[in-house]
Amino acid sequence: MKNAEIIAKLNLEQKCALLSGAGTFTTRGCPKAGVPSITLSDGPNGVRKQAGAADHLGLNPSVPATCFPTAATVACSWDPALGEQLGQAMGEEAAAQEVAVLLGPGLNTKRSPLCGRNFEYFSEDPYLSGKMAAAYVRGIQSEGIAACPKHFAVNSQELRRMASDSVLDERTLRELYLTGFEIVVKEAAPKTIMSSYNLVNGTYANENAHLLQDILRRDWGFSGAVVTDWGGSNDHALGVKNGSTLEMPAPGGDAVRELLAAVQSGKITEADVDARLDELLTLVLDTSAAVQKHSRSFDADAHHALARRAAADGHGVPGDEAAQGKGGLAERFLDLFRGVAVAREPVLRLGEMFAQPVHGVGEGRAARRYAFVERQPFGEAGIEQPRERQNDDDEAEKNGEERGEVGGKAEPVPQTDVDGREQHGDDHGPEQHVEEGQKQPSEQHGRSREKKEKRPRLETLPVVVHEKLLRPRGRQFFSSRSSRSRSMRTRNAPSLRSMRTMPGAAFFMGWMYFAREY
Repeated sequence: MKNAEIIAKLNLEQKCALLSGAGTFTTRGCPKAGVPSITLSDGPNGVRKQAGAADHLGLNPSVPATCFPTAATVACSWDPALGEQLGQAMGEEAAAQEVAVLLGPGLNTKRSPLCGRNFEYFSEDPYLSGKMAAAYVRGIQSEGIAACPKHFAVNSQELRRMASDSVLDERTLRELYLTGFEIVVKEAAPKTIMSSYNLVNGTYANENAHLLQDILRRDWGFSGAVVTDWGGSNDHALGVKNGSTLEMPAPGGDAVRELLAAVQSGKITEADVDARLDELLTLVLDTSAAVQKHSRSFDADAHHALARRAAADGHGVPGDEAAQGKGGLAERFLDLFRGVAVAREPVLRLGEMFAQPVHGVGEGRAARRYAFVERQPFGEAGIEQPRERQNDDDEAEKNGEERGEVGGKAEPVPQTDVDGREQHGDDHGPEQHVEEGQKQPSEQHGRSREKKEKRPRLETLPVVVHEKLLRPRGRQFFSSRSSRSRSMRTRNAPSLRSMRTMPGAAFFMGWMYFAREY
């Protein structure tokens, strides 16, 4: 062990106490043994150290720092050198604010656009994520502090993230979900890694010996500390035994008593505690020394310019234009909003498909209309315009007169039968032959089709919602020795897959209702 002398000075209670946080973003210290307290802080795209008392919700204001582009943007540059520069700038600001561990970068695999943290992950490609994250880590740690790649591992959704179980085979785990982390560990040697909330194949990631011991430490050679996600510790003693170093944030005295009881009962050994403490002391002593040496200042203007260049590079802007803050998609959209003519490839304006209501025409003949966005640029702004397109049955109706439009309202088109007499389509059935002198069906009920105003209605394409989304079947979420209790608890519980897709289904059903009503 690297820190055997310090560990020898501590009793078991002190050892157990050091393995959990003292505050929301601070560790415990033991001045008598020469162990300082250090500060950890978010974040993936800039330091978020709170002024005064810290809180997990971020209610108190933060110390001013540069807001760099998110990982999702920087990854679009495909430039690890840029990522390293950003990391170095963030590390410099963190050290200036006395932050010893910067909690980032995030490099989980993007599985769904519904994941609420996709903005702080690099890519769905594990190779790109790993290379960019390794560059960030090298840059951050060049300032002497620690980077903390997260969330290890298979944390691909935010919905029920503390209870979801990622079930996958070994090859999928290693070749897809762990590839980015492997690249980071082997190429950048991070001093810490953050474990995730979720279970992996039935075991919480923070207590998973296969992840933390077999793969991370034995196969990849990781020698740093593993930090729990905030509130992500479930069984602290089991976590310490299987490779989890530091429990965050401040669990209070219960965590210490739990660990003491586990050692006394034989659930874990004191050697397990010493191994985790040695990892923590290495992190604390190294980073604390770097923070103490820092000048407490940085070039804010230079970092702002770097952030601007990174944002431009993430939008594919050439170097000269990026230096002037011009070009690229961002500048192009600004031109569109300003009304400036843009002589480039037309782009789709979001929401244009449903900008104008579309009227149904030719009642009773399945003549629904839809608004399609065609590649038909209009004006000088290079924006595509929506063009109404109707079904094949209405191909012949190509102008307002043929559709019988009067004053902007769609009227039924008179037609003739084989004897040359006019007949009209009916809303609820096939066309009917009307004898001379006989009243139209609508007139018999006192409603004239000619005078009836149609309410503008937006027609939408049909959306098929699977029955399972509306009536999810049960899946076991709770463990219980009583089969009766288990069945009662899980009878109406939706499966994880169903729960993940239910918000999307609810959104589409609500959208369809709104479109048809208004």
